[in-house]
Amino acid sequence: MRAVSATRPPAGRAGAPTRSGPRVAKLPPGASRRPAEPDPEPLPTEPGYLAIDLGPRRLAAAVVNADGDVLVRDRVATPPRNVWPVVRQLVGRVLAANGSRATPGGDVMLVEPVYCGVTAPGPFDRAAGTIRPVGMPVWRDFPLRDELGELTGLPVAVETSGRALAL
Repeated sequence: MRAVSATRPPAGRAGAPTRSGPRVAKLPPGASRRPAEPDPEPLPTEPGYLAIDLGPRRLAAAVVNADGDVLVRDRVATPPRNVWPVVRQLVGRVLAANGSRATPGGDVMLVEPVYCGVTAPGPFDRAAGTIRPVGMPVWRDFPLRDELGELTGLPVAVETSGRALAL
């Protein structure tokens, strides 16, 4: 065994470079070297709508402004089972992608959904807010209105595709 001298500090790992030069003080957590930038002014908002279509072949969601322009949309194939998690994910993606848009005058506006409209195959139990679509047994007696209201924080209206088109 090799003895280590008490007067000389032990060497680092063999062949490892040693650090020399001034020591740099570390900043406390959350501190920054950059000067603080002022918060940007909030964008003006305009009301919009979250539109959702639940069909036997596809699920679609979009954010629409008051003029009926589709600003953000996404769609996926309807899975044979476990449809609600896919709807949650789809709505979450659309709401996350919803951002500011330029108006024809060049102003930037933020479209904020104030209401959610859903179309789905019927029939419905309007009092309970549940759907009972004939061709989609996985949705039978699903509390769609309540679940979407909880997910989005918006008031929700549920209609058949034909009736919604007529409105």
